[in-house]
Amino acid sequence: ARAAQSDQMWLPLLQAALCLALIFALVGAAGLCAAAVMAVMAVANNRGFKHIFASQKELMRHRDRRLETLTEALTNIRIVKLCGMEADVHAAVSAWRARELAELTRFQLGVAALISFITAGPKLASLSTFLCFTLALGRTVTPAVAFTMLALLSALEDSFVALPAAVDALTRAV
Repeated sequence: ARAAQSDQMWLPLLQAALCLALIFALVGAAGLCAAAVMAVMAVANNRGFKHIFASQKELMRHRDRRLETLTEALTNIRIVKLCGMEADVHAAVSAWRARELAELTRFQLGVAALISFITAGPKLASLSTFLCFTLALGRTVTPAVAFTMLALLSALEDSFVALPAAVDALTRAV
């Protein structure tokens, strides 16, 4: 199990380095466009994941507080009924539920934005690389270059999606 975990730490780094080297060998300086776009995407993905984890933690805090309030009310249901405090308990539970739902909405919107960003990254890298290759370098995209480049960018995408977790694991191991 530890060997598999250690492989998850260094394999994305190796895969990214190899893919970038092959991209530079294939398209030359236009590979800088792919590298730049993927680097920006990796930083943005890392920030997006941090935002989602923080939002999830806050969501759990609101959920726990709502459940604590509800549990306290159910434990003391006789006193609540005897004193006619049902409306107060309902208002307290409803307030925590409203906070929980607002945080859940924020969490889900963050997940949707991150998935969209992760999905758009390789397409932007492909587009920018092909534009640099044709417009800046004045070269023609042949089918061999196009399909090879798309395959390399797909492999690069996989490594850049796994890269933030790999870097985090490496920093925790050291």
